[in-house]
Amino acid sequence: MESGDTCGSKIGRMKNVDKTRRTWTTHEEEVLVTALKDVITKGWKSENGFKAGYLNLLEAAMHAAIPGCTLRGNPHINSKVHVWKKTYSTLVTLLGKSGVGWNDTDNTIEATDETWATIIKTDSSFRTMRHKQWMHYPDWCEIFGNDRATGEHSQSFQNALKDVLKLNDDVATDLQFGDAFVDITSHGEDDSISETNTPSSKPKVATTSTKRKRKQDNEIDESIVAAINNLADITKVTMNDLVKQIAGPQNLAESQDLVLAALQGMPEITEDEQVIAAQLLFNNHNDMALFKRLNDKGRLSLVRRLLRGG
Repeated sequence: MESGDTCGSKIGRMKNVDKTRRTWTTHEEEVLVTALKDVITKGWKSENGFKAGYLNLLEAAMHAAIPGCTLRGNPHINSKVHVWKKTYSTLVTLLGKSGVGWNDTDNTIEATDETWATIIKTDSSFRTMRHKQWMHYPDWCEIFGNDRATGEHSQSFQNALKDVLKLNDDVATDLQFGDAFVDITSHGEDDSISETNTPSSKPKVATTSTKRKRKQDNEIDESIVAAINNLADITKVTMNDLVKQIAGPQNLAESQDLVLAALQGMPEITEDEQVIAAQLLFNNHNDMALFKRLNDKGRLSLVRRLLRGG
């Protein structure tokens, strides 16, 4: 990852497609995390994401914190937030699998070799995630944790279906989850794809109408594929949630007993705070699943975030 506190952008061109690539520094990421938490505190969070105009606030915050910053809300910050949300959702899905835990000290996924082999045999997209450090995952829990009604994806089925049917040029910009996630897993730190499929405001004049039509058809096809892939992800995770939700009441009671016992063993919080934390955990399957897998220090950290409204 690049070092230094000054932002810059690198714009490259690949054949006939304009493609903005951006490598973020550690400092830039830290500033963005702080800015996201700040806009949430100021009420810019919505049920499934953020309210319109939040990118302008984030851009202003980045410029104020880093002199000479040239990052823009679109495409840089928008792309980064999409990548983080996608990665967070994938981590939550992974942590929900049997035998998978979270190392709060190293910020890494924990699983035995046998468990991991079974997981990647079912879904190879998790292959690169085991030994990476996800330093921002606790922050993502706070930023994205309440985005998804299903507990896994920020978009609802209705929105995903609308994306599938939406064939205008804006779809490509909004649905970069697939490409962006490939960058984060394959290359680690370059998650800059943001305008791969977005036509420029001044399209080039093709020599023939056939070329123009072929370009438009390709853009529409790519948009449909991206939207369908997104819907498939949502369907897969939602079905997993449904299976968990219809599990026997005995299993639910056992989980709640475990959470209560752990909360009662926290002298750092009051009895009233223990009750509030229990209610918050019982009402959020993902938070409760994460709580069960964390060590004592991690559990206390999660409870404090929940009590702060995170």
